[in-house]
Amino acid sequence: MTLLAEKPTLFVVARKDDVLEKHGESLHIRNSKTRDVVKSVPALMLRDVVICGDTSLDSEVFSLLEKHSIPLHFLTTGGKF
Repeated sequence: MTLLAEKPTLFVVARKDDVLEKHGESLHIRNSKTRDVVKSVPALMLRDVVICGDTSLDSEVFSLLEKHSIPLHFLTTGGKF
């Protein structure tokens, strides 16, 4: 019998100058000033995405998440839905 591991949730906690954007079939968290990639995650590995606070999103992020039926949740900086 093969057990399938549950896919993780990507939690994005707002940091100044960070942007969530699509890069191919992956999501990148990138610093908008330095253009450095802080984190890269293939979309197929995700169960859902939770964004906490004021984060900039590339419009293509929505298309990628919809394509793979990945829910997107937004929380305030205080953690309210």
